[in-house]
Amino acid sequence: MPGRPVAAPAASKPTARRTASTPRRRLNGVKLITQRTCLRRKYIAPSRGGLVPPARSLAANVDTRRQPTEGVSETAATATAAATEAGEAEPTVVVDEVSKHYTVGSRVTALDGVSLTLPTGSYTAIMGPSGSGKSSLLNLIGGLDTPSSGHVAVDGKSVSTASEDERAAIRGTDIGFVFQTFNLMPRLTAVENVALPLVFDGWSRADRIDRAVDRLEAVGLGDRTDHVPSELSGGQRQRVAIARALAPDPALILADEPTGNVDTDTGATVLDIFDELHAAGNTILLVTHERHVAERADRIVHITDGEIGSIEATGEA
Repeated sequence: MPGRPVAAPAASKPTARRTASTPRRRLNGVKLITQRTCLRRKYIAPSRGGLVPPARSLAANVDTRRQPTEGVSETAATATAAATEAGEAEPTVVVDEVSKHYTVGSRVTALDGVSLTLPTGSYTAIMGPSGSGKSSLLNLIGGLDTPSSGHVAVDGKSVSTASEDERAAIRGTDIGFVFQTFNLMPRLTAVENVALPLVFDGWSRADRIDRAVDRLEAVGLGDRTDHVPSELSGGQRQRVAIARALAPDPALILADEPTGNVDTDTGATVLDIFDELHAAGNTILLVTHERHVAERADRIVHITDGEIGSIEATGEA
């Protein structure tokens, strides 16, 4: 009796090798994600658990984020009262007689009695030679360091007297950072990088992804949500960094040489984004050594040897 015919084994499909130029795709093989509904399926699926804090609704987040911590700065309160009496905008940042000293063999003074006020909605640039104290001032305002003396307040909250945990909370909700070197997580997609700060602030997965997509679309990267940093140009990475800074809707945006690692044309695009943010009412403090970059701001603060030498109004004011 003839044996049963055996079907020839199906030819296996060759596996496409992914290269750096190949768009990043979902693990289940679905096409490149560009629509928000697909993004929600990918990043909000219950199987993608992990170390995520208890979900908090977007409404709850908005209701609580601007409640000041204990110890609202007296300096900030005084400056706010003075601004109100003068009919001016309430200041977002108050720096009062701040000094910063380091001991590296001998005592080094990075800042010496600096006072500065940033009204809400203002756009200020800081210029000065290398080692003048620009980055030190930015770090103190951003809560990355503490002053040796003096007071710093952001959005009515004392940064200089806050504990390490309180400063971290202020950085997470009130301050958006844009760095020269982007500081993106290399294994995370653009939307995951932008959503990352919201994880630590307790936002739900759905709210995080919605907010991240909104911010990427605002900087012109709605079609790059699913790309990792290595698949993006330098200018696109910086725009992702700006979108990440905007994710928690901060009271203040701090930018440290944001055009330092991009070409001239891309730098102009980045500055255009800052112009749009300023026009929308955001408070911006930008550090730069380039005159044409500083001139985009309302005013330029010149720092030399740890002291403010002059404050110059620009034609943009």
